[in-house]
Amino acid sequence: MQLIDTSAWIDYFKTSGDPDVRIRPASALKANKAALCEMVFLELQGSPNTRQSVAISLLEPVVPVVHIDAVCWSRACQLARLCHQSGHPVPNTDALIYATAERHGCEALHNDKHFDWLDEITGQNITERPLPLGGSA
Repeated sequence: MQLIDTSAWIDYFKTSGDPDVRIRPASALKANKAALCEMVFLELQGSPNTRQSVAISLLEPVVPVVHIDAVCWSRACQLARLCHQSGHPVPNTDALIYATAERHGCEALHNDKHFDWLDEITGQNITERPLPLGGSA
């Protein structure tokens, strides 16, 4: 499963976005490998009239939700502390989404440098940045 972070969903929903960047969330959806967590769903909530909110409301019933439990919260606190100590503080929401992906054995699909930092801090490689398939960062 791929827990798709808010940053990747936002790029996916852009009508003018780079098609190579948008293909990774689309591929996860098509392969039934896309997942949400409650924090991503909350972050995506905007005005009920926005294209993004309409799209996410259509995805919600068909994209599995990996739930945030007490273990995720505890790990997110630990990650946030480690990141702060390393000089690379991350938003608490990113720490929570990362911890949730880690807990459920998901890859975290993102377009956010904070997830790269979290991989560095943990020594893991559970994230994928949806870069253009033929390009580089």
